[in-house]
Amino acid sequence: MRAALVFGLLLSVHLALPAQSPPDATWPQTQHDFGMVPHGAQLVQRFVWRNPTSTRIEISDIRASCNCVTATPQPRVLEPGAEGTLDVAIDCRRFVGAKTVTVQLVVSPGSKPVTLLVHAHSRQDVVYNPGQFQFGVVAEGASAEQVLEVEYAGTQPWKIEEITADQPHVEAHFTETYRRSGQVGYRVTCTLKGTAPAGDLKLHLQMKTNDASNPVLPIAVEATIRPAVAAAPNPVNFGTVRVGQRVQRRFTIRSDQPFSITQVDGDGPVKGLFASSAANVHTVLLEWTPTEPGEWQTPIVVHTTLPRSPEVRVTAQGQAR
Repeated sequence: MRAALVFGLLLSVHLALPAQSPPDATWPQTQHDFGMVPHGAQLVQRFVWRNPTSTRIEISDIRASCNCVTATPQPRVLEPGAEGTLDVAIDCRRFVGAKTVTVQLVVSPGSKPVTLLVHAHSRQDVVYNPGQFQFGVVAEGASAEQVLEVEYAGTQPWKIEEITADQPHVEAHFTETYRRSGQVGYRVTCTLKGTAPAGDLKLHLQMKTNDASNPVLPIAVEATIRPAVAAAPNPVNFGTVRVGQRVQRRFTIRSDQPFSITQVDGDGPVKGLFASSAANVHTVLLEWTPTEPGEWQTPIVVHTTLPRSPEVRVTAQGQAR
């Protein structure tokens, strides 16, 4: 048992966040309270931000009041009408007790900074090791498993009763590893299923306990699901082309397993050239000969022999003059 565990009854005072100002068109939510959380927990709150203006806006500067917090925008620049996210991660290994952290953002153009508030109370009687399930990069269709230790030290007959997830692509179960006077340990196993779609996966498991004062504790789960098939660049940009000029552009399609391309479909004056042999990487050559001036955009559908990805879609775009 590590020294970070403290025996005895935990007494805490909850520091409430200040009243939240009315929702803003750009930042509908500016505060989040994680409540009482285990020491060592790694937690993430995703804030949504939008661009309701007619010009592009950018997060040009990010400053946090504590090195226990990091803030990651995706993307950093929003076009008019677009929506993005900003993930605020808090490392509860770096403090004990209640803590409110401010994240100050400079959004350009803008007249004043945006301030986000995140609060958590890092309790010492429950400890996570490691602080979250971090799967890293996992191939689409593959499954993965990780283990996290939970330890309690105190006067209660503390126990985990249930662990639930709000997504069907993740499941968890727990096993009690030891119990003695004032101490109990659990091993929590989290399984990432092969059904998880491509992209970033971030969620919190809900660990229900018999502690009436703090019955539910979160455990963060993060993974990046790498697509089984990826096309790049996407979109394919032809730039500015003269009417009647033939222009070629290439894009590649990569897969974890060999495949063949059977057909490439595109609308308008565009055609795709490709090799029919099986390979993990294919290069598709697009030819565009504009017949009239103006902006042009069309979907390109690549038909493959991959069971999970029979169609790969990219966008071709350009401007004729």
